[in-house]
Amino acid sequence: MDYTEVLEKYKRMRSVAFELNNSLLELIPKKAIESTARKWGLWRKGKLVFDIEEHMSVLMDYVIHDCFLNGQNVFERYLVQQPPESGADMQAVLGGMRRAFFSIFRVEKVVKNVGVHVLDILGDRQYFLADAGLGNTASEALTLVSRVFPFDDFIITSGAALPVDDEASADIADYLNSMEKSPLDGEAMTRDERADLNASLIGFCLRSEGGHSVRYAEAGDKSVGRVIPFPGTQHVGRNEPCPCGSGKKYKKCCGQ
Repeated sequence: MDYTEVLEKYKRMRSVAFELNNSLLELIPKKAIESTARKWGLWRKGKLVFDIEEHMSVLMDYVIHDCFLNGQNVFERYLVQQPPESGADMQAVLGGMRRAFFSIFRVEKVVKNVGVHVLDILGDRQYFLADAGLGNTASEALTLVSRVFPFDDFIITSGAALPVDDEASADIADYLNSMEKSPLDGEAMTRDERADLNASLIGFCLRSEGGHSVRYAEAGDKSVGRVIPFPGTQHVGRNEPCPCGSGKKYKKCCGQ
């Protein structure tokens, strides 16, 4: 694999995907945001509440790809209502987004400044996850959950991902063992069932002590850590008073 070529292509795909994602945010129904936030315990007293602001990226990503209205998600409605201008990079990103999937990934090898080789645990396949920032910070055996966009020779994340700590790993293992349909068989699950699976994986990670998102972006890229503000968002530290008014710390109350 020519890592120099991969890195250059990754930068272009990431830039296009970031701008496209901003356009998709405009089509997200507020009801979908609220219902999903409630499911994960991120909605308090009429507001979105996050331990760290990158959790908003996880929420928005889920609503864009896994909330359906009349059988279509936000991305699919966007293609019908506001088709983007053509172009080689845009078409490549659109193709990757059409094939997007959410899974559990374990880092097997780090390539400094470029990305990591990962094992897709649910799909039982190996990929190269291109991301210079991750290539500089990840360690082998790091496990995370994320949606990814596949290209011919690598994958990229759709945004912030969540690390899987021991607590979340145990919960996920129990959950997967209890499922009637195996997530390893992609054809066996409907889109709604897959969306429920994705929501459960995210929920386990958010509720665990290690539930802090991981950013994957080119070091020095202006898009690193950028989050689109949403009205009513409130950031609450885990050691701050819980916004529900109980008098307890957030981590001991609604943040559990």
